[in-house]
Formats: sequence, C-alpha cells, structure tokens
Amino acid sequence: MKVYIQLLTLFTVIVLLVSGCGSTSEKKMDQTNGVKGDITQDNGFTSKSEHNHNGDSSDEHIRILEQNLIYKEKGIEKKETAFLKYSDNQDFSIYVLPDFELSAEEPYKDILYLHENGSIFMRIELLPNDVDWNLVKEETNSQLMAVSSDIRTQTATEDDFFKDVTILEASNEKDIVTSYLINNEDLQMKLTMFTTKEEDYRDVFLQMAKTIMKETNKKAG
Repeated sequence: MKVYIQLLTLFTVIVLLVSGCGSTSEKKMDQTNGVKGDITQDNGFTSKSEHNHNGDSSDEHIRILEQNLIYKEKGIEKKETAFLKYSDNQDFSIYVLPDFELSAEEPYKDILYLHENGSIFMRIELLPNDVDWNLVKEETNSQLMAVSSDIRTQTATEDDFFKDVTILEASNEKDIVTSYLINNEDLQMKLTMFTTKEEDYRDVFLQMAKTIMKETNKKAG
C-alpha cells in the first residue's frame, strides 16, 4: 500500500513538472510572436511598428500605391482612385488622379496638368526651410496682378495640411489663378492653380495637393 501511495505521489509530481514546462514554453512562444507590432493604414500610409532587441521601438511609414480621393468637380462630388507618383524633379510624392499627369516644368518646379487641356494645371514648388516669405508674397502678388488687380485673400479649410497658409487669388472674366503659400513645420511649399470659370478644377487640385509628402529618399515612378 505504501509503495502504491509513493508511486502515485511521484506520478503527480512528474505531471506537475511537465505542465509547468509546457506553460513556460507557450509563454516564450507568445513573447516571440508578439515582437512585431500591428500594421495600420491611414491616409495613404502603412505604419509598421517593430521592437528591436533593446526594447526600443521605431516607426516606418510606407505609402501605399493607391488611395481613394473625394473631391468636387463643377459642383458635383466624386470619389475616384488616385495613384502614387514620385517627382523626378523634386523630393516629393503625390497621389494623382487618372485624368492628370505629373511632369517637371523647370528645376524645382513641377506641374500637375489635365490630360485633355494642358492650360488647366497646378504648379508645385518646394521651398527651402529658410525661405523669405515676404519676398515670396511680393512675387506672388506680382504674378497675380497679370490676371487682375483685384487680389483677394481666401480662407483655408480646417485641415492640418493648411494650418499655416496664405491663400491669394485673382480672377477675370475667364481665368482663375489661386496661390497657396504653405509654411508647415516639415514642408514649405508654393502651389499655384491655373483654372477657368468654365473648367474649375480648384478642389480637384486641392485634394491631390493634400497628399503631397516630402521624400528624403526618392524613388522612380
């Protein structure tokens, strides 16, 4: 009887030891599988967070190849897929709608133009961090004077992209020219939209412009 009790006790101890090892292994596997963070997608970005061996974390932002844009064209709201393009002339990327083409105009200036009418376009100029904004505003006013002497300051939409922006616009019986002077912390830029009253693509250009991101490492595309 004593032998039976001793064997039963020994068997119980062995079972407990085996169960403990299994729990430890599973815990290690869970910790290993939990090294990589979640992947989230927001406004054209895939954000991947990873932890290194020292426990530090780093964020990597990768732009996805396409993104849906909602815009108004001639007063009608539309939704369409835009495709990621990289400038060969300046360090930025942008999502471009199918009816438009991104092209270099001259050094440090790109244009985004309408396929069916090249006179409808938006000029994109990235500016240096130490740009003289007073000089830029003077030059912009001089350019707009060629359209009309009545230059008006417009109100920006509530969007982080336009948190520090000056919008100047001039129009005549036919043409509308709008300049956005954007002075964000990480992006200084001048956008000039050339449209007409019959073909008013200002909001279309605006929605594409909001996807512009400065690139430190340019890619072909």
